[in-house]
Amino acid sequence: MTRTLRLESGVTLTLIHQPHAAQAAALWRVNAGSLHEPDAWPGLAHLLEHMLFRESEGYPDDERLMRWVPGQGGRLNASTRLCQTAFFFEVPAQALKPGLSRLTDMLVAPRFTPEPLMQETQVIDAEYRLLTQDAATRREAAILATMAGDARLTRLRIGHQAAFGDDAARLRAALTAFHQQHYHAANLHLWLCGPQPLNELDALAREAAARITPGVAQPLTVKAHSGQECALAQPGITQLALSFLLPVAVRPALRLLAHTLRSEAPGGLMAALREQTLADDAALEADALDDATLWLRVTFTLAGEAVDPACVDALFHRWLAALAALPEGALTPLLRL
Repeated sequence: MTRTLRLESGVTLTLIHQPHAAQAAALWRVNAGSLHEPDAWPGLAHLLEHMLFRESEGYPDDERLMRWVPGQGGRLNASTRLCQTAFFFEVPAQALKPGLSRLTDMLVAPRFTPEPLMQETQVIDAEYRLLTQDAATRREAAILATMAGDARLTRLRIGHQAAFGDDAARLRAALTAFHQQHYHAANLHLWLCGPQPLNELDALAREAAARITPGVAQPLTVKAHSGQECALAQPGITQLALSFLLPVAVRPALRLLAHTLRSEAPGGLMAALREQTLADDAALEADALDDATLWLRVTFTLAGEAVDPACVDALFHRWLAALAALPEGALTPLLRL
């Protein structure tokens, strides 16, 4: 059972009641990411994600979420994308309330003290050096370069030591300004999921949302275009990545599209790709590019270097056309999944 509502403050809540679940989870999503960064500070959104886990006013040291969740036998994660950042944890159901309190505190009351801040720039610098060799990261950067109608698409997203510099006071001021500008009620969406009744989840969510600072959402528009091709040399990896710019309204259909894309059913796309020894796997990824545009990537792992990518591309588009031609209701069994 699911309930979604938007509070008067601007915070959106999605509550999911799973009566037989032993675990509960919370996720705060912020409609701000690397495309919102000032030009002078590439990687600032990623640095903020890291710093929010370091320390907050209400839960310092060992009480902070990063230390507390593993002690509960749970897990946590965060991600900084192009125009969204998300913070997530999952714990035993009875620990949802104290976990949500910690998660919300780090979003609304972070502490950007100089020494931890400069330490975190070094952590990100090490991550940057690793990711420059990561196949998926390099592929995504190459695809973005083909859509570079907007310079922000080619800006460094991860951040590194040289981009942040060594002036802690200046960096702290930039980080504080970015946080104040984007981490407010109009930009935040909270998901709560657990065995608690919907009314209990509702009360927990409203209590957390009441702590969020008011604010006004600022429209984001990115000038991207599609249609270009590129080749990226990656030894040992043979893939075809297809990139599409779509209206953001299609997002609800993506789960069904991903399921049908990877289905092994006879007559399906994957069955045909395997039968013709063209591809071994397929994956779908999507990111909001701005308030109106969704960036969709479909990546095929080809069966070998001798495979002609054009054959896979043609088969994929024929499959899409066949899918679109299905009568209304034909996908109902899949929707039930």
